[in-house]
Amino acid sequence: MNRQPLRHRAPLMIVVLAGGCALLSGCVGAGSSPSAAASAGSSARQIADESQSPTPTLSASEPDFTPRTAAPTSDSDTSDDLSDTTCSAVLPKGAPVPASTTAPAAPAGAWSSVNWQKLPENALPNEFINCAVDGIPSASVDVFGWSKGFVALELGTNDSGQVDNAIPYASSDGLTWHRGKPISFAAIDEDSNGPDDFYMVEGPAGLAIVATEEPAVCGWEPPILDAVLKSQDGLNWSFINLQPFDGDANYVAGGGAGYLMTGAGSQGDVGVAWTSSDLVIWHKVALDSAGFKGSLTQGAAVFSGGFVMTGYSWSQSGCTDPLAPNKPAAWLSADGVSWSPVNLPGSLAGANVETNVIRITDQLLLVEASTSKGGKVTVTDWISSDGASWSQIPDPGPDVSQLIEDGVRAFEIHCPDNSVAGCQKSQPTIQQLDSNLVAKTVAQTGFAIADLLPESWPGDNLAVGPTGFVYVDDDGTVWFGSPTP
Repeated sequence: MNRQPLRHRAPLMIVVLAGGCALLSGCVGAGSSPSAAASAGSSARQIADESQSPTPTLSASEPDFTPRTAAPTSDSDTSDDLSDTTCSAVLPKGAPVPASTTAPAAPAGAWSSVNWQKLPENALPNEFINCAVDGIPSASVDVFGWSKGFVALELGTNDSGQVDNAIPYASSDGLTWHRGKPISFAAIDEDSNGPDDFYMVEGPAGLAIVATEEPAVCGWEPPILDAVLKSQDGLNWSFINLQPFDGDANYVAGGGAGYLMTGAGSQGDVGVAWTSSDLVIWHKVALDSAGFKGSLTQGAAVFSGGFVMTGYSWSQSGCTDPLAPNKPAAWLSADGVSWSPVNLPGSLAGANVETNVIRITDQLLLVEASTSKGGKVTVTDWISSDGASWSQIPDPGPDVSQLIEDGVRAFEIHCPDNSVAGCQKSQPTIQQLDSNLVAKTVAQTGFAIADLLPESWPGDNLAVGPTGFVYVDDDGTVWFGSPTP
């Protein structure tokens, strides 16, 4: 259910970063952007250092602990437990869908088309926002798909415009939705401005919602990890304890093998990393071990075959030497403890190298390497289904800046002219990726751009799951996309 990481109401900005040293402009005192990496989508996972020594295993098994440093408040404990309540109301528009209707499992393989249908009563209602009881205001909606259905987060703001609460809704098929217990972010560190980015990952212990915020600084800094919540059903959420990580973590990945948490190093790389199978016990990755010697790690992903980290062979010459022999690199671990380097055939050495790994589905990974040498930037892509053997694919590779997936299927979402404005004028394109990352357009019927709120599409409002697509507008209007093979 990758949308990595998801952007909360930020303007759509697709940033292509080459592996050169960059100077941030537009603000006084801006300095070098470390690796220029972690700015958008998959790049936000780049974070590493070579001088980390193993520490004892961390445990987040203490009583569920609200965000970074503050103890949990009673705000979320006193709310009505409506996890078994179905919100329902009548939509004035949309074809009737009987309350007893259940969406069938989506067809396996490629989808040729999707038929969009606006959902009326007995599904997620037009009064979705009004389901936020007790006067909690609502700001926007984020939607996620996973192996067991869909999750929607109604994000509420305080008087300062900061997201300080969320109401979860869950559905197994995209048609019938249930309301969960409200989540309060009010206890986040007093220095926090509140989370502005939410994304969800799935692993063997269930779901994790990750809430981050962009630092209020001039120049590049890694995102601040405000909170991580866990759930097995998408309705009932609890905070995991982040205190053992001492503020060092800022990214979480998930997949069939487990979970991987990373923190930024001084180079804009992965300076520290931990793995877990249950979101409770975390094992620190020995980034100073022999397998990582002489390298910097930049990217991290988890899939059914294990844990993968990417980066490059380290040269002290860094950005200043155009002949520095930095080279893309990748490492694989089946258990999150023992790591081994793997070969990326045909990789090129250069002065500046940025290598990122992107989970396409739980069975397929993409590695993208950008190498700069003598003023020329070369981008190389590889794919793998096991993390051990990598096959180079033709350049240019797929544009995965707007990727949605549910662990089984992956789709690219494209706006006309690659802009939000383009999506406000004409129909966005949905393309399904096959096992070789070849994209095929999925035809759409029953859906008109005029039916959507301005600036909503595609954003965080669209998800794919086991029965098809779900789109939730920021006013609570829900569309269900039924696929055909």
